[in-house]
Amino acid sequence: MKNPIRILLLVLLLAPLSAAGQPAGTAAGTSPPSSFDTAEIAFLEQFGREMAAEIAAGSSALFDAAFDLERFARRVVEGIDIPTETREGFLEGMLRGMRRSAGLLAGFLGQPYEFLRIHPWEGTPTLLFRLRPSDGGFNYHAYRFELVSTREVTLYDLHVLAVGEPLSRTLRRLALPGLVQQDRSLLDRLLGRERSFVDNMNKFRDMGHKVQAGEYEAALRVHLELPRDMREDKTVRLLEMNALVQVGGAEERYLEAIQQYREAFPDDPALPMIVLDYHIVTGDYDVAMGLIEEIEGWVGGDPYLDVMRVSAAFLGGRAAEAVQRVVKYLARYPDDEEARWFQVSAALSAKDHAVVREGLEYLEAHFEYVFTEESMGGAPEYADFLQSEEARRFLAGREPVEP
Repeated sequence: MKNPIRILLLVLLLAPLSAAGQPAGTAAGTSPPSSFDTAEIAFLEQFGREMAAEIAAGSSALFDAAFDLERFARRVVEGIDIPTETREGFLEGMLRGMRRSAGLLAGFLGQPYEFLRIHPWEGTPTLLFRLRPSDGGFNYHAYRFELVSTREVTLYDLHVLAVGEPLSRTLRRLALPGLVQQDRSLLDRLLGRERSFVDNMNKFRDMGHKVQAGEYEAALRVHLELPRDMREDKTVRLLEMNALVQVGGAEERYLEAIQQYREAFPDDPALPMIVLDYHIVTGDYDVAMGLIEEIEGWVGGDPYLDVMRVSAAFLGGRAAEAVQRVVKYLARYPDDEEARWFQVSAALSAKDHAVVREGLEYLEAHFEYVFTEESMGGAPEYADFLQSEEARRFLAGREPVEP
């Protein structure tokens, strides 16, 4: 059986930004659950910061030591009606496959990863992290955990916000064909959508691989070959939307898919994550701002969402507002390179040349960029800035670059 962990990570786990309200029983506040005392909170927060720093540096050692793979695997097959011997044999093979692969973190080791807080999710405390892949976008990971002591924590599942459910629940769909191979009688007991997944797993995998490879039109053709009940599954719907947003001339179909998803999953957090990028890029300021508020409600607040507000304001034709927002954000997080570029772009559009100069100077001083009159002269957006007194001050004393 192909490794379902690898397939899922490639297709879904790193899903960037491409309605839901606050789910019942989920608090949006930033305060940690009251069931932990001060020492326990301090330990969990320190653990979260250290794990995030390790992952960002490319190491999974702390995560590997804390994550209970067997408990996670049992959650994947929980409730499936199969004999104990079959279940144990499948779990053994599944665990072997996970250990041989790069593991659950395969797709994002070495990527910017930040611990945010202890956060309630579906009534259960989780450790919440933000992922910002180097190729763009962002996602949130909320790890379910059990506190063993003030010196030990066990992780046992992972909620991926852009998928809108625990990873164990998503992997359950992918595990069914392997279970059927070990117990053919299970096929007779499966009904509806679960039966469809078993019968069409190769097509589902093919669609996922094509989305990952950027073959979006081909992925949509495979999607149309799936039975209707399978096309209504949330994972398949998310793959469809990821493909539609990349295909020219498919806007009407994309918006229709969004509406269908909202109707089918009204309290799901994945949709605002998936569709936000589309509404930012198309300049739909009001919708984009509303989606950002939805995401903020799910994660209990995140300063990085202010960068998304800057982007929404800038691409929504509100350059002056974008400048105000990004300057405020950079006062707290001056070393955010992405935000620095938003500062320059928004200020160029607003003709706020002092802010442009400040952004360029910071990028040169801290991120090893070099800006010259020649290099900026080739970009039309710099034309007004190059005529300004601020540009003269910025370029003073520089030697011209030889062609």
